[in-house]
This record gives sequence, structure tokens and C-alpha cells, in this order.
Amino acid sequence: MKLATSRILVQLSEQERNAVEAELAELNRQSQQLRGQQQHANQHITQLHRQRDQIMKQGNTASLLQAFNASLIEQQHVISIINNNIYQLEQQKQTILSRLKEACKTHHAYETVHHQEEHRQQRQMEMSSQRQLDDLIASRASARAASES
Repeated sequence: MKLATSRILVQLSEQERNAVEAELAELNRQSQQLRGQQQHANQHITQLHRQRDQIMKQGNTASLLQAFNASLIEQQHVISIINNNIYQLEQQKQTILSRLKEACKTHHAYETVHHQEEHRQQRQMEMSSQRQLDDLIASRASARAASES
């Protein structure tokens, strides 16, 4: 593999890894947002329970209790939707983490090949330089031997 090709492969694999990392960051942001909504909904449910308990102690009308129960049911439904969305995000996150793992492996493999190619090319240049130096020394030695004879 040529050095330019290995360099391009390293750059492409790094771009892929960065894209996957950006996707993961976006999922984490969405997950944090959903967890905040989940916490807010749980706090709202707790507040509704307290208010319903107060109304029951005060002996208010059944229609008011029904309204609180309807609100509680609605909030529990919201919580279940949020929990489902969090679960789906976690599934996507696992998929992206496996893609990230593969992208990192690929990037590392391409970097290794690139470094090996750099080393091979450097060794080849050193050997070529050494051959040229040996040829120069040999030609000078033979010129000296020819001039002495």
C-alpha cells in the first residue's frame, strides 16, 4: 500500500470515528433531556398525590378527586412514554457504541499500516542512500586503483 493511500485511509477512518462520536454526543444530550423530563414528571406526580390527599382530608367533592385522578393517570402515561423513549435511546446508544468500537479498531489498524508503510519507505530510502554511497566509494576506489596502475 502506498503512503498516500494509507494516509487517506487514516483520515477517512478518523472522520468516521468523529462522526460516530458526534452521534453519541447527540444521543447523550437527548437522553439527559429525557431524564430531566422524567424527573420533572415524577415531581409533578408526587405533588398531585399530596394535593389529592389534602383534598380527601378536607372532604371536597368527588368530581375534584376525579380530576386529580385523571391528572395522575395522564402524568403516569407521560412517564411511561418518557421511559420508553429512554429505553429506545439506550438501544440506539448500544448500537452506536458498537459502531464506535469498530471505527476505533479500523482507525487503529489503518494507523498501524500507515506507520508500517512510513517505516518501510524510510528503510527503503536509507538502503538506497547506502547503495549510492557504496557505489560512490567503490567508483572512487576503482578510479584510485586505475590511476595508481
